[in-house]
Amino acid sequence: DVARARFTERIGEALPQDVVLREVDGTPRDIGTLLGGKPALVLFLDYTCTTLCGVAVSALADALTHVPFRQDADYRVLVVGFNPADGLAQAAAFRDAHVGATGFAAKAHFLSGTPEAVGRIARAVGLTISYDAEHRQFAHPFGVLLVTPAGRIARYLDPLALTPFDLRLALAEADDGRFVTAADRLALLCYGWDAVTGVHTLAIRRILAAACLLTAFAVGATVAFGLWRERRSLELSSE
Repeated sequence: DVARARFTERIGEALPQDVVLREVDGTPRDIGTLLGGKPALVLFLDYTCTTLCGVAVSALADALTHVPFRQDADYRVLVVGFNPADGLAQAAAFRDAHVGATGFAAKAHFLSGTPEAVGRIARAVGLTISYDAEHRQFAHPFGVLLVTPAGRIARYLDPLALTPFDLRLALAEADDGRFVTAADRLALLCYGWDAVTGVHTLAIRRILAAACLLTAFAVGATVAFGLWRERRSLELSSE
């Protein structure tokens, strides 16, 4: 049933750190090692997809080139293939076709695993996929998981709508302020997370509330000052 394909958000859920996946060169690594105690972006794809999977990873790679954090050193990118028919060769071919000889490709981890291993991760993150026999392809949701250094899900992001600004703030939030600049702190106050769109949006309500408080304070201060001046004038005139 194609309609079953979705992410059921599980904010705060931990990724199973003992699950072992394989890099494109065949090296086995568990999720804990792959995360390495750093914030991470985790993307689930079909390596033989002919529609939007390539577009999604290309969009993410392009946006990350404008983020002032170091991939692999400050954060990790994990791309997990869920098609059980795909192996190391398909993962490598997908990487080369869509991100080529880029810094992103060199540092991102394009991973494959057994159906059992991938299934454990999928269940933990709330990913449900469905095979569309008519079109001979998998129906699945698009989403990038933002994962904290402790390996817990912080956000579900839309890979096709992400901007460098969104990614910078998301990674800054996930890492609990370790590389948050003063400008980022201000932006995090001014921009709120929109769970529907999967991006940061200007927190109009928050700004309006702050503006109302400032206005009320200013009016109160003006009235108090006026009353003080009037009382002071009366005191001086009576002397």
